[in-house]
Amino acid sequence: MKTPKPRRLPSGSWFVQLRLGGQSISVTEQTEKACIKKAQLIKAEHLAGKREQRIIDANVTLARAIEIYCDDRSNGLSPSTIRKYYNIKNNHFRDLMSQRLDRITDRQWQRAVNEMLASYAPKTVKVSVGMVKTVVTANDVKFPAVTIGKASAQKAKEMDKVSFLEPEQIPAFVAASKESPYCIPLLLALSSLRIAEIDGLDWKDVTKDVVKVRRVRIKDKDGNWILKDGAKNETSVRDVPVLIPELKKALDAARQPEGKVMTCSQEGLRKGLRRICESAGLPSPGVHGLRHTFASLSAHLGIPEIVSQEIGGWANDKIMKEIYTHVARSDVSASLEKLKSFYANKIANNE
Repeated sequence: MKTPKPRRLPSGSWFVQLRLGGQSISVTEQTEKACIKKAQLIKAEHLAGKREQRIIDANVTLARAIEIYCDDRSNGLSPSTIRKYYNIKNNHFRDLMSQRLDRITDRQWQRAVNEMLASYAPKTVKVSVGMVKTVVTANDVKFPAVTIGKASAQKAKEMDKVSFLEPEQIPAFVAASKESPYCIPLLLALSSLRIAEIDGLDWKDVTKDVVKVRRVRIKDKDGNWILKDGAKNETSVRDVPVLIPELKKALDAARQPEGKVMTCSQEGLRKGLRRICESAGLPSPGVHGLRHTFASLSAHLGIPEIVSQEIGGWANDKIMKEIYTHVARSDVSASLEKLKSFYANKIANNE
């Protein structure tokens, strides 16, 4: 059975990406042979399960289809992704969960989407619809082309704007952070780390000049916190240089032989960030917004995208260009002033 050719990661492990039933599945093993063997097994199990599943498609409900989908892909889906599927099963599209997939009408789907829009942000609805669509189509049932609507689409566009600090705001933020108990995790976020990566750090991963991102702390489908080896994707497993002097000092002062680097909870860090920004008279970008700030600052300084992408562990340049790379508003204003000055001088001098 043909599978993609594995490639070797910087850590020495072997990695291959499978695409089964519209779902991306990562396989990582210590040797190339073991990686190929595991990938072939997962592919064989998927094909066998798909044949068996077609027999029960006529009777499966939406709720049961989500459970089957997660169970069949338990080795490929991350615990956080499985938890999202179960959150949809337990909290969204409730009027449809007990119905058979092949009996849910297009009108019912659209009504369920409209009802969800009344309580949730369009972006949340879009993500939920996309995940449900994946489950439905995996069962060979057509999913309708539901719409959010023009007004909601505009709202979604506005809410999708990524928050970040401007370059001139960063020094004030660093100064405020270094005096707080959240200094280390906040400046790690400003260095490109995700909150789950920060929470997964052990002091053994932190050297004098480098932070080694090797695991994440996330919730499983039952809401329990677990430590998971690896990160969001294979590119997220990386070494991040310590570039902020205040972060370097804080790490040196707090250094331990081992143990968790972040001593507060993830929610505690989010609340702490809001308080710090409020006291400093700064907008609060959110912890993930500090990661966005890293990318926008890189763009502002003219650092090549490929360098920022490697440091931040982004999977591809599409994400960098469409979501994370923002030109600071001050850059835009400065460019406009240059244009105004050009025309004003030319006209004034009749050139």
